[in-house]
Amino acid sequence: MEKEIIFQNEIVETIYFPKIYLVENKWLQKAAFQEEVYRTTFTRVIDFARQKRVDFFLSDIRNEGVVPTSEKNWFKNVILPLAVEVGIKYGAVITSGNVFKTYYMNAIIKMGSIFDLPIKLFTDREKAIKWLTSHVIKK
Repeated sequence: MEKEIIFQNEIVETIYFPKIYLVENKWLQKAAFQEEVYRTTFTRVIDFARQKRVDFFLSDIRNEGVVPTSEKNWFKNVILPLAVEVGIKYGAVITSGNVFKTYYMNAIIKMGSIFDLPIKLFTDREKAIKWLTSHVIKK
């Protein structure tokens, strides 16, 4: 599938799949948390979606380290509303299903529903993409 790398370093990779209007963040390693990397990653997704059509957002957090509460709140209060503003319609998260990540993601899912941004959890990337693209939006 055709793809465009938006951003990549040793911690995270952000890729755009133009044929399906999908941006994917893939956390590559459980490094010590770095606020600048975390915030910059999501800010780049928002900036990119201001320039190109992005209907779907997928985040693979299986290898993401522990995210502090302050950053979870920043994501819920800043990034989720901006995601809706720039046109993102659906989100999916690939997680290992550990209790801490599940708790965090349930809070994100609940917040997404406030903004009419459906978000669903998966343990399998292909199932996540299939679910996202089952909601193809005509423009």
